[in-house]
Amino acid sequence: MFEIGRAGLPVALAGVALLIFIGPRLLPVRKAPSEEYRQDAREFTVEMAVSGSSPLAGKTISEGGLRSLEGVFLIEIEREGRRIAPVPPTEVLAGGDRLVFAGNVNRVVDLQRIPGLSSAEERHYLKMDAGPHRRFFEAVVAEGSSLSGSTLKDAGFRGRYGGAVVAVHRAGERVPGKLGEVRLRPGNVLLVLGETDFRRRWRDEPDFLMVAPLDGEAPPRREKAPIVGAVLLAVLVLAASGLMDILDISLLAAVAIVALGVLTPNQARNAIDLNVIVLIAASFGLGAALQTSGLAQSLASGLISVFDPFGDLGLLLGVLLATIVLTEMITNNAAAVLMFPIAFATATQAGLEPRGFAIAVAIGASASFLSPIGYQTNTMVYGMGGYRFTDFARLGFPLTIVVVVLAAFFIPLSWPLR
Repeated sequence: MFEIGRAGLPVALAGVALLIFIGPRLLPVRKAPSEEYRQDAREFTVEMAVSGSSPLAGKTISEGGLRSLEGVFLIEIEREGRRIAPVPPTEVLAGGDRLVFAGNVNRVVDLQRIPGLSSAEERHYLKMDAGPHRRFFEAVVAEGSSLSGSTLKDAGFRGRYGGAVVAVHRAGERVPGKLGEVRLRPGNVLLVLGETDFRRRWRDEPDFLMVAPLDGEAPPRREKAPIVGAVLLAVLVLAASGLMDILDISLLAAVAIVALGVLTPNQARNAIDLNVIVLIAASFGLGAALQTSGLAQSLASGLISVFDPFGDLGLLLGVLLATIVLTEMITNNAAAVLMFPIAFATATQAGLEPRGFAIAVAIGASASFLSPIGYQTNTMVYGMGGYRFTDFARLGFPLTIVVVVLAAFFIPLSWPLR
């Protein structure tokens, strides 16, 4: 159970140390969306419209009080297909103008209170009166979500999810165009006005990586913590002692969690990502095909021809690097399944012990640090932390180097290659 810890523990400790002491020097200071909209945010946008009978029509921006709003500012006006930006304080408003505000979403309700302003796209928004049964939530679009690549309008967000997207945050850039026509991407943070049970209904669904109320997470169910801890401890003890197979123990633990009331059957069912299961199953099929067709041996021969001049350690590094590259493009599970037969064939053809190569695959498949789409937690923090795509490579590259160097040292030490 803990055999991989011989190499995994040093790698983990060194990685944590790098993040603590070097990470702050490598990464620019970024603000999370929740901080940005409180402190002069620029990436969140809200759209309002001036009706034909609005008392604002015929007034300048200054006269209408739109230059002195706290926490939000007017960034552009769209009038009959023409954009006016930046907006001068002397600009006269007209009926039908679409006003785009950016900044503190906590002040969105203030915009609703201005006579003559209304939602620019009523058919896509609920009325944002922030009553006692509504609140704002942050929802992060997941990789593979049905929302990814579609617009709010095409997805029918309001009818489908029972909430209204009032703003969108995209790390590193301002969201262009009408909010209802913006094509969503994985990692985008949606600011949703919904019923108070919006988080409960959608937090476990695959469309969102995370759903959190803007004023903080709901208190955890601490009364269930001892039960979860006891079940987890039982899994570790039974697996480490060899009394039961890890698969059997995991299934029993899942049943126990439901039987003891920690999760409802619906929550347990929703926690199962069928896409991941199908992907892993298909990867096992591809892995078997690689082995039986002889392709694994051919790829191993190519790997040996490149890294053989560097000796046994060079072959191990070749397998490790190939796994790291592959895991940036597919899931870590699939990368491990596909690389294992290649690693095994490489070791056997070179007359080496395959166990160390298997450990290299296990470590390399988990070393996905170079992009925000390499692993689901990367995607989660990408939007919520306000990071940019290049931030992952900036910190992920030295982190990957640390993993490779330490793995290359500790794997042969713990699992001799000959």
